[in-house]
Amino acid sequence: MVEPILRAPLNVEWEITRECNLRCKHCYTSAGKKDPEELTTEQVLRIVDHLDTVGISDITFSGGEPLLRDDLEVILADLHRRELPFTLYTNGTLLSRERLLSLKKAGAQSFTLSLNGTTKKTHNFVQGQDTYDVVVKRISQLKENGFLTQALYTLMGINLQEALELPSLMDDIDLDSVCVYPFYPSGRGINHLSMFEVNGEQLYTTIKELITDERIFLGGCLKGIFEGSGKSPCAKTMCLVTSEGKLRPCNFLPFQTDESLLEKDVYTLWKSPLFEKVRTWQDHIERKCDTCEYTKTCRGNCLAFHMPLLSDEEVTSFK
Repeated sequence: MVEPILRAPLNVEWEITRECNLRCKHCYTSAGKKDPEELTTEQVLRIVDHLDTVGISDITFSGGEPLLRDDLEVILADLHRRELPFTLYTNGTLLSRERLLSLKKAGAQSFTLSLNGTTKKTHNFVQGQDTYDVVVKRISQLKENGFLTQALYTLMGINLQEALELPSLMDDIDLDSVCVYPFYPSGRGINHLSMFEVNGEQLYTTIKELITDERIFLGGCLKGIFEGSGKSPCAKTMCLVTSEGKLRPCNFLPFQTDESLLEKDVYTLWKSPLFEKVRTWQDHIERKCDTCEYTKTCRGNCLAFHMPLLSDEEVTSFK
């Protein structure tokens, strides 16, 4: 039976800026400098209006570092007025008490902070700066002010073993939940494969143990694949909006639409040849699940996991 495709995404992650004050070694988007084509406040609000009209259920703002946008409160206040749920991803370093209260006034209710080690040494190494104590302090401040507070933890070779200490750390710092992602070899992470790549069996075993704690869950596409239907939601129920307003089927895929939401509506981009190709990639790409160590984790359904196995010709076919 042919799987029905929605007319538009339900869940959107929005890379609201590529500018970042950190240079995290694993960053899949190689965030740093501001994109010269980054959307203006007026353009962002135009797209928000369109997505709201379409019926998007929620938006997650990521980056880069969203707090580097001085118009962030204007954008969030517009979503809050529309009663359109949103959350913020941040590295936490710029979340001063003043900014926290400003964001709260704009309607922010939840934050997700980057945490990439249960020890200070590991986290600081991955982030490239001494930020561990700052993150822990920000979590405390967020909790004091009534925010739902979550951490985002990327499972890598360098922090996989200590990830099993997450439940204990969560108790110590009063963290509500942790979203875990596997490391994908993209962006700056490609330069650190020897430290960050994870043995497939170890990754699977660690994820299985972590999600026995109801406060810890898998992020993005793997949640559905690993815990539910076994199918990826990428380009089917969710997508990413880039800082210049283009659509990407998945955070961890290097493909995006040629045109932006300023030029075409989301319905058109959602049914573009790129999105259709990603939805049906298993019909066009020879999967190598028999020899892949990550099959137990991705169930043969995650294109991002397959990327390192694709030929140059196969990769080019998506562009």
